[in-house]
Amino acid sequence: MLAYCHEPWQFQKDAIIQIHETTATLVDQDEHSLLLRVHGELPDMDQFEIQQQRIITHPTEIMTQLQEHWSQYWTLPEEKLEPPPGFDNMLNHLQPLIHDQIINFADPQEWYQAVRSLNAKSARGIDGISAAELQCLPTLAIDHLKDILLQLQEFPNWLMIAKTTPVPKVDQPKIHEYRPITVLAQCYRLWSKVITRVLIRTLATKMPKEVTGFLPGRGPADATYNQQFLLEWAHTSNFCLSGFALDLKRCFNTIGRKGAALIMKAVGIPHQVIQVWQASLAN
Repeated sequence: MLAYCHEPWQFQKDAIIQIHETTATLVDQDEHSLLLRVHGELPDMDQFEIQQQRIITHPTEIMTQLQEHWSQYWTLPEEKLEPPPGFDNMLNHLQPLIHDQIINFADPQEWYQAVRSLNAKSARGIDGISAAELQCLPTLAIDHLKDILLQLQEFPNWLMIAKTTPVPKVDQPKIHEYRPITVLAQCYRLWSKVITRVLIRTLATKMPKEVTGFLPGRGPADATYNQQFLLEWAHTSNFCLSGFALDLKRCFNTIGRKGAALIMKAVGIPHQVIQVWQASLAN
């Protein structure tokens, strides 16, 4: 069977081709058509839908496919990394939430608690240090580590080498059905954990009540109950309500660092924190 189709180069000889309910194998191809050996009867139709699902098993080919898929999010062109039009105007409307507060990142108890809360079974990063090893350290050693990490102007290049592991979401995943888990050095993760916990606890007392995500004392349940109340009130009062939901595709993979840094500065995140974060990720 000779089949004319768009992009015949996408079809491979080592996988079965599906023509509706009938299977076929690829014999030959050129830039416009496929030569197929059909295994069965085809329905009486003028046009057919031809599909091919190819199972990849070789590690190198799997990594190539994953790299091609995630590069569209991880290696954006320079112009797409710049904040969008109107971004500066938006920044002018942000309130400096914590600019007038003294934030202590050197509180030893914060570091002891952060070390205790680490997952002892979490993967090691490039530094080779495990969470379990940190949890075995005496408090004096944690104090020394705290002082070293807080004095850094940036984490060095070698310490910012990340290991990424693709974790499948389903039993027989396609390329887009993997979740890439990126593991950084344990020392950087500890530093960011302490910095984040201190800042989030401060922001929790300042952020508007409508913001419920990632803040202690708030959560999705608060937003859900509030929305349920509004819907029940509207139903009882015979009042019309409207709204919408947004699901940002690959949200955390496409947040521009420059824009995020400007927002952090606008709300009052200490300059030293922003500088270390930006310089380290640039490494």
